[in-house]
This record gives sequence, C-alpha cells and structure tokens, in this order.
Amino acid sequence: MQKTAGAHSRERNEQESKQTKNRQNKRDIMPSIRDQSTVEAIAREFCSNGRDKGSSLRDVGYSRNYSEHSGLKLFDNVRLIEAIASIDAISATKAGRTTEQLDAMYTKAYALASKCSQPSAMNGSVTGIARLYGMDKDAGAANLDKPAQLTPEERDSLKAMAARLTNKPRLVKVKDVS
Repeated sequence: MQKTAGAHSRERNEQESKQTKNRQNKRDIMPSIRDQSTVEAIAREFCSNGRDKGSSLRDVGYSRNYSEHSGLKLFDNVRLIEAIASIDAISATKAGRTTEQLDAMYTKAYALASKCSQPSAMNGSVTGIARLYGMDKDAGAANLDKPAQLTPEERDSLKAMAARLTNKPRLVKVKDVS
C-alpha cells in the first residue's frame, strides 16, 4: 500500500519535531560542576585531550559557546584542580617518574639555560620546580583547605615558640612629656 503525499509530509514533520526536541533537551541539560562525576569527567577529558579546556568541556556536554567563554572559569574550581592533579599523579606513577627525578631534570634544565644566558628558559625551570612542589598559584589554591602535616618535632617546636611569645612581657614605649 502506497502512502499519500500528506502522510509522507506528516511523517517528515513528526521526525523533524522529534529531532528538534532532542536537540532542545540536549541544550537544556548542561552538566553541573556541583556534581563530582562531572568534575571527574572534565578532569579525565582535559588530561586525555592534550589539555584543551574548551574541548574537554564540550566533550562532557557543555555548549560550544559556554565552553569557549564563561565555562573556562570552571578550571579555577578547587575540586577540578584537585581532580586534574590526582590524574596527573597517577599518570606520573604509571610512567615511573618520581618527584626527585623531575626535580633533577628541572635543575639540569635551569643550569643549561643559565649557561646559555636564556632567562626565559631559566624562569620556566623555576616555575616547573615550583609546580612540582605545589608552590605555584594554582596548586596553592588546592591546598587551602588541607591542614599542614607536621612532624612531632616540628609540632613541639612550634608549641614552645608560641608559649615563649605569649608569656613574654611586652615593652611599651612611653614618650617623654617634659
């Protein structure tokens, strides 16, 4: 049995409306950074795609416009920074790299840059060492909520110092009024 032209157009219209609804549903449902699975998905994509922020956000489900503009602020999120650092640490462990090995590599690179009078390369090595030990601006933000891990000796020393400072009599300068 053949369909009439009206039946064909109705089917086509129904298919087009379904496709439009699917596109709208995909647009309306953007991942939430509040969800830990979204944070982990963004971190995985970021580490696996050559560290392209916009592409990793698009792959997770953010719109192209959002991922290229205001979505880039998501990479300042502390949880996302920690997730990326965690993936990087796992990758480094799998590759068999240690902090000491990387430190030695950066130190050699610094010495070579210094010998060749290349200040920008020297700066890059210093930045690498700082990042290696969590002293750069991004890594420092990830550690704000974590208490410092002190050895028992450091803890005792700090307690003694605090006791000395709080029990020390304070000298007050008095102006001579005569």
